Amino acid sequence: MKNVFKKITTAIIASSLTLTFSFTTFAEALPQKTQSTYQELQNTTNRRIYDFTSDGAKGTHEFITVQAMTILGNDKGNNFKNLIKNYEPTLRQYCDKPDKDENQWAFAYHFYNPYTGLNYLPSILPQSKTTALTKFEEHAANAVSSYRTDRTYSMQELGRACHFLEDVNVPYHSANLIAVLSTHSQYEQFVQDHQTSYALNSTDKYGNYYSENFNDYCYDILNDCAKYSYSFKDEVQKSESSWDSVANVTVKYAEGYVAAFFYRFLHEVGEI
Repeated sequence: MKNVFKKITTAIIASSLTLTFSFTTFAEALPQKTQSTYQELQNTTNRRIYDFTSDGAKGTHEFITVQAMTILGNDKGNNFKNLIKNYEPTLRQYCDKPDKDENQWAFAYHFYNPYTGLNYLPSILPQSKTTALTKFEEHAANAVSSYRTDRTYSMQELGRACHFLEDVNVPYHSANLIAVLSTHSQYEQFVQDHQTSYALNSTDKYGNYYSENFNDYCYDILNDCAKYSYSFKDEVQKSESSWDSVANVTVKYAEGYVAAFFYRFLHEVGEI
């Protein structure tokens, strides 16, 4: 009877989540529209409109990933940078991919609260334990293990790993604040609109956790990022006026740690 009840509860929660995220129309999702179209609609309807389509070429995931390559080159030289940058098209494509093909349970696996170890799903569900952390660890390990035998796949997995590491640098992701119940989507759109203002050129994060084995390293850098962004969870919810200052430090934090992650990855596969 207990197992039957658990299955029924799981089914109800799953259905509720599907319905909830299907009605994320507190803002209008209008894919394939130009910026001028958005502005015109906002002016005529007196409603603020957000684009819920994937990041694409102008998205923040690609911005952070590419900027991390620049940082790596500035700090460690072009030889190391080019080992990553030679695969830039693949990394750009695959750092966006998880939003398209790893979006089960309404993107729950893109969230991770570093203080509970869970995503936003109720802890009664086993899926609550599949988080941005476990996804990052999975893809990072795959990238390392396949580097010598299938370089293309390795870079695809490295791009996916970057996605989840970048996600937890968003306060809404580390505090399990979902789009329909917070200003999550609005904040991410704001960051995307202003991301070039947050470009970092150098980082001091290469030495952090570097002496640890790779599994521990991945665990610790993601938790470091998640705890840092989590500290801003109240600030970003309280007022839009804080968004720029929060993004200025959290996006740069992400860039620095992705650059450091690239460097540690190169060490792990024997390039350093």
